[in-house]
Amino acid sequence: MLALWRGIVIALWVIRELLRTAWRIARSPLITALNIVAALIVLFEEWGWRPLSDLLARLAKYAPVAAVERWIATLPPYAALVTIALPTTLLLPLKFVAVWLLANEHFATATLLFFGAKIASTALIARVFILTKPALMRIGWFASLYNWFVPWKDALASVR
Repeated sequence: MLALWRGIVIALWVIRELLRTAWRIARSPLITALNIVAALIVLFEEWGWRPLSDLLARLAKYAPVAAVERWIATLPPYAALVTIALPTTLLLPLKFVAVWLLANEHFATATLLFFGAKIASTALIARVFILTKPALMRIGWFASLYNWFVPWKDALASVR
């Protein structure tokens, strides 16, 4: 029994050391890959934010869309915060479908669906943010995060 216990302890120690070594090897490339993905997302958001928002703003010439935009603009701060999360929440299932399509080797369809959902989500979030920004800036922690993030993003976008 003691030999079995020692064997288990040694096996766990070996597994722990293997995982530590694997993490030391994979950590740098993984962090680099995550930084690249984050930079691409920020670049896409920076590039697409204004044009996509302006594109959706053109729909405000239609009375039902204008009425919804007026209603969104009058929301209180925390209702505005929930509203800004809705486009991502509503379009997230499409991204899961894209992953499923990718797993089933429908690469072109998965790519188109994922990018379509991302573009639609960015456009909706940009438009809703513009409409709700005054209300959102009345939330102290949100205003602090916004005032920290925007200069950082602008500095990152200006590095060429």
